[in-house]
Amino acid sequence: MSYNSFVGALPHNISNLAELTVLDLTANKLSGRLPTDLSQLTKLQVINLGQNSLSGPIPPSIANVSSLIRLNLGTNLLSESVGNLSKSLSIFYMGDNRIYGRIPASIGQLTGIALFNVSYNSMNGSIPPEIGQLKELQELGLAGNQLSGTIPDSLGSLGKVNQIDLSGNQLVGQIPTSFGNFGNLISMDLSNNRLNGSIPREVLSLSSLSKILNLSRNLLSGPLNEQVGVLDNIVTIDLSNNRLSGNIPSSIKTCRSLERLFLAKNELSGRIPNSLGEVKGLEVLDLSYNQLSGSIPTDLQDLQALQSVNLSFNNLEGVIPSGGVFRNLSKVKLEGNPKLCSYSGCDSSPRHRNLVLIVCITVSIIAFALCIIVGSFVFVRKHKRNSCGTSDLLKAEHQTVSYHELRRATDNFNQANLVGKGSFGSVYKGYLGEVLNYLHDDIEVPVVHCDLKPSNILLDEDMTAKVGDFGLAKLLVNRTNNQHSISSTFALKGSIGYIPPEYGIGQKPSKAGDVYSFGVMLLELFTGKSPVDDCFMGELNLIESVRSVFPHKILQALDPEILQHMEDPDIQHECMNKIFGVGLSCTADSPDSRISMKDALRELKSVKRILLSD
Repeated sequence: MSYNSFVGALPHNISNLAELTVLDLTANKLSGRLPTDLSQLTKLQVINLGQNSLSGPIPPSIANVSSLIRLNLGTNLLSESVGNLSKSLSIFYMGDNRIYGRIPASIGQLTGIALFNVSYNSMNGSIPPEIGQLKELQELGLAGNQLSGTIPDSLGSLGKVNQIDLSGNQLVGQIPTSFGNFGNLISMDLSNNRLNGSIPREVLSLSSLSKILNLSRNLLSGPLNEQVGVLDNIVTIDLSNNRLSGNIPSSIKTCRSLERLFLAKNELSGRIPNSLGEVKGLEVLDLSYNQLSGSIPTDLQDLQALQSVNLSFNNLEGVIPSGGVFRNLSKVKLEGNPKLCSYSGCDSSPRHRNLVLIVCITVSIIAFALCIIVGSFVFVRKHKRNSCGTSDLLKAEHQTVSYHELRRATDNFNQANLVGKGSFGSVYKGYLGEVLNYLHDDIEVPVVHCDLKPSNILLDEDMTAKVGDFGLAKLLVNRTNNQHSISSTFALKGSIGYIPPEYGIGQKPSKAGDVYSFGVMLLELFTGKSPVDDCFMGELNLIESVRSVFPHKILQALDPEILQHMEDPDIQHECMNKIFGVGLSCTADSPDSRISMKDALRELKSVKRILLSD
């Protein structure tokens, strides 16, 4: 009776059908609770009640149905923990419910089970090592729960398993080398956890993998081993959003079946290997947000199957190939590589105007550059005093403003000109003969603001953004090998939500710290959410909430006030991806992984050009 429109609760007297062997009511509109006493159904072998709206606990009496071999209650509203199960079970599917509690150690008694799936529930605790006793298991699905702890080595004993999905949990530690025993594995997904260490050679040696190897969104580090070439049957490799370093191995060319390769948002360096041009079936290539250098291999333009290429935000240079996928630059992303030739102005397709976006982007561009006229006598007074012992170079580079000029500019510090009072002083507005340009990059000795946040950005009557309150600002002096350090000690100061993580462990202020603060403001501007909103608790924060939907579902993060003014869905998605991409690039955990203010400005200006063009 599956795939009908039956409504209401499952009759409780169904437990009287002693001769019943199959109960299949899949994909109806059933609600209510399951019958509590099923022990009389001594001949029942199959229960299929998935895709309904059943709620409440799973009755313990199911464990007494000794003849049961298939139990499918997936996609319901069932809750409470999973207790003991019938030892005769071959298939146990409870995915997409509301089940909570731990996976019981008694699972090790289900020695004949072939499929065990409790994905997308609220299971917690650790993965019991007893799962390693399920010698007949072919599919293990624990994705989308709250499982913690390490992955037990005993899982490597599952010699018959062909699919394993542990994604979307809170698992830590290293990937067990025992996974090299998976001789029949065709799909592995360990993404969206907190796994660390290097990718074991044993995993990269699983030649049986033919669907997907997904280790993305973890904390994996170290080089990508040449052993990856053993995966000659794999269709998708996703190692993005980790901390992998070193070169992309040339052995990737032996992955003949590879169609999708995602290595974005790592710390990979060196050149893009020419051998990628030998992967003839490659359809999607994403190497963005790394530290790759050199030219784009011209052989990539000969890949007839290639449909999408993202090489943005690297250090690539030289001429962009003109053939193949590169003929249609809407399928190619190259922004953030300023040394590439002939890229600016590539996008000539018609664009609709959007005043809401233009205003927001204009405010962002002007605000982040730290090059707008600043009305802050606190900053001038502080650094005038601090500069007394500095070199003649500093005296020559920075304009000296007398106390008399400041008093005159603020009408003798009139309370009418008081902008506000912070923890480290008062801020007045004033008008000087030449109001001051302190930049990150365009003066000999850069300045970092150290407290960039919305309340320190002022808008005049023309909506021109001005950076204010330089009470925590620092001059970057003592250059050594083109690296700047602070001439004085630094105690953690700033505003919660905008302070870069490295400041919390004692690192001194840097331009990258201001970049992080700007990135938070940019995300705040376009999501309409403050980084200290009550909705962000525990591990969830503004940055992670955006990163979780980037890039394919980025409109879910957009402020509804902006969304309702959108005119062209294609344009809006493209522009939002660029804007949120800049915000996420600015807020990378590692200071060295963040883009510069110049690159962020270039990207935001490119979005503005798109919106202003016809």
